[in-house]
Parts: sequence; C-alpha cells; structure tokens
Amino acid sequence: MDANIKDLIGRKIVQLELDKPYQKTYGLVFTLDDGSEYVMGHEQDCCEEVILEDHQDGELDALRNATVLDVEVVKDLQWDGELDDREQYTFYKFKTDKGYTTLRWVGSDNGYYSVDVDFWRVDK
Repeated sequence: MDANIKDLIGRKIVQLELDKPYQKTYGLVFTLDDGSEYVMGHEQDCCEEVILEDHQDGELDALRNATVLDVEVVKDLQWDGELDDREQYTFYKFKTDKGYTTLRWVGSDNGYYSVDVDFWRVDK
C-alpha cells in the first residue's frame, strides 16, 4: 500500500534493515514500535536503476530506536537532454530525537523510466 515518508513523523523506528529483499525490491525496511513495516526502495525496470548511495550526517544506527520528528525530501535532477544520461538525487533528511541523518538515493535511466524512490506500507 502506497504511503508517504511523512507518515513516519511522530513514530518510533525500532528496527531498520538495509538491503532486505521484499518481493523484487531491495531497499530499506523500517519496523515501527507498533509492528508495522514500511519499505523505502524501488522495483527495478529495464534501463534504470535506483539505489541507496550514501547516508550522511549520521549512520543508520541513528534512526534505530529513534522517534522521527521531521522528514524533508529534496530532489536534484540532472539531465542534459541526451538519452542514457539522466540522474536524480533524492535526499531524505531525518530529524529524530537522537539527531539528524540524511539518506542519499541516486536514480539513473535513459529518460523513459521512473527514477523516484518508492515508499510503501507492508500489508500483513
């Protein structure tokens, strides 16, 4: 089920798993204190790739056992109009009760596919 990253505001992340396979997607799986799970990732298609390239201003551990106070999403699309030459950087800036963490995702494609990071709630 589609969700919004802002759904995490006010909620506590108790577990965070990197590169956990969920269906055909590899990404980040957030488990909250109420047992609900959310996935941040991208189901890859032909001629495109979206990966978690870096986490800055703290480690993933800074999100574990932390209550999310705010999340800011910043996108930077770089494309010179030529095929096979589009990159989009998406930064997720988390403010928690433990500090700040920035996750940087990069997506690249030939201009015809999505390079967005998806976020959804896992229905159990």
